[in-house]
Amino acid sequence: MEHLAENFDWLEEQIGEYADDYLLFDCPGQIELYSHIPVMPKIARLLDRWNYKICGVYLIDALFVTEAHKFISSILSCLSCMIAIELPHINVLTKCDMLKETDPDKMEAILNPNMDRLVHSLKRDESPFGRKFRGLNNAMADLIEQFNLVSFVPMNIRDTESIEQVLTHADHATQYGEDLEPQGEAQTERTMELKAGALLDSSGADFGGR
Repeated sequence: MEHLAENFDWLEEQIGEYADDYLLFDCPGQIELYSHIPVMPKIARLLDRWNYKICGVYLIDALFVTEAHKFISSILSCLSCMIAIELPHINVLTKCDMLKETDPDKMEAILNPNMDRLVHSLKRDESPFGRKFRGLNNAMADLIEQFNLVSFVPMNIRDTESIEQVLTHADHATQYGEDLEPQGEAQTERTMELKAGALLDSSGADFGGR
């Protein structure tokens, strides 16, 4: 990624001239690229100067929500990325079809993280490790609550409506379609199918832009 950031002319040539197109940048999954290395913010600012409307789409595996300490870590990763890149941002919880949780209230506590519930779950850990880091867990939960930025959009690749919901959030974040001519129903459905196909081919943290 550092090499790419030093060769923006090549990137501009590869992107070419697009009008009213939806581009996905499938980015590497290393968290350091989005937390403290400035390369991704640099690329995002460049695309903005090229008049692309951009949003970040950060994908988290739903299996991370099954244990409180993993979920808190995932939330902090999302928050770090949101603050570092400074873009309209969507956090997507992938593989939701693998979650056994069906209670609507509990799902709501996952999609809009309930820190009190997570901390309470960690307090039940009476192991030496759990007792040692109890104060740190409380401090991280307080930090997440103070920012109050992280929520999740669920995605199940076997559910078309779920994919369309993610795309709708991305469209809203980038204001996609606001300056386009109205489409017929068939054309709108075809556009959604094409974007959904591109989304299914992507993984990791992504930029969506047009």
